[in-house]
Amino acid sequence: MKLIDRAEVGEIVIGRRVQYRRRGDQSIEKASKTFYAQYREDGQLKSKNLCVSTQTEAIELAQQMNQQRSEDPSSSLANPTKHGSQRMTVQDLAIRYIEFSVSKGLAVKSIAKYRTDLEKLTRFCDEEKIRYAAQIDEQVFYRFVSWLREESHKQSADGYAPKTISTASMICVQMVKWGWRQKFIPEYSLGMVRHPVAKPREQPCLSMVEIERAALGMDGIYRDAVLILAYSGLRVNELVQLRWIDVIFREDEAVKLHVRRGGSGDAPKDKEDRFVPIHPRIKPLIQTQLRSGPLVLPGLRDRMLLSKFKQAAKEAGISGRVTVHSLRHSFVSMCAASHVPQRLVLDWVGHSSSSITQLYYHRSERVSEHAMEELAEHTKRVWEGRSR
Repeated sequence: MKLIDRAEVGEIVIGRRVQYRRRGDQSIEKASKTFYAQYREDGQLKSKNLCVSTQTEAIELAQQMNQQRSEDPSSSLANPTKHGSQRMTVQDLAIRYIEFSVSKGLAVKSIAKYRTDLEKLTRFCDEEKIRYAAQIDEQVFYRFVSWLREESHKQSADGYAPKTISTASMICVQMVKWGWRQKFIPEYSLGMVRHPVAKPREQPCLSMVEIERAALGMDGIYRDAVLILAYSGLRVNELVQLRWIDVIFREDEAVKLHVRRGGSGDAPKDKEDRFVPIHPRIKPLIQTQLRSGPLVLPGLRDRMLLSKFKQAAKEAGISGRVTVHSLRHSFVSMCAASHVPQRLVLDWVGHSSSSITQLYYHRSERVSEHAMEELAEHTKRVWEGRSR
């Protein structure tokens, strides 16, 4: 295993691990964000992810590993901890878990969410006088969930929103499980807990007529972007990073979009590539774009798009909450009303399972049932007229 930023600490060598990835015909080196420890044990060369991103912290952990070995020659070097498995504090474990999440290449927004929710957990533990991560058991977990429901904050006096409670409790479980796997805590005691799941809310969704009306008040790439999002179901970042090599042509006509960017780590948010057929409404918009560079819509900015779309919607007399992401919901709603199979729509929008998608399909079913009721009333009048 090749290491860069190497440093020898007694019997241990620390450094960042180098991996090789192939891009086309080239092999690209990519260094890990966290430091690894490399050492020999029982005649074998072993390595351990230290889950820290600075050399100073890595050296400190390597010194502790050497100290542990000198005090107990039979102990393994593979499981260093800062305070020992029983002495890892909640705050230390939260810091380690954030560093680990950063090393995985999670999006900046996801890291910010993890940090915010784990701050809630550490604040709760401070109030409850819970110092060590090993103390977080089922009872503590359910008290944490109750605390979230009762905790007043700037938005409401009734505690955090159901979605916030669901996410914070889920991240708590994930952190404790990760800490157990890393042997920072001796056992995993949350295996049987059930964290609350927030019921999906109906999201803002504009009709295609409203979207077309708002688009009339826009121009340039921002008008094209609104229509492409509404008729493809792409996320904003997926469209911002869409390149010409991702547009599949057949006989000089654009037929599909290959969605493979838009999330973290140069990959889509759902981590899987997908193909989206191009709707005839947006086909000429794509084909008439000037190819001045690799991007289909060069210069497109997500914040500016939101600002221009909100202004256009307001001028078009569209009330209610308006977001650019609502265009994705509108696409799903259009597919549901057009009886496109839900499984196919999930593939187009990049979801393995989506409660929001189900929400719009259920709404479409209600529309269908209402239409059948109206049909029944009409046929009833016809039959009653014939029977006289």
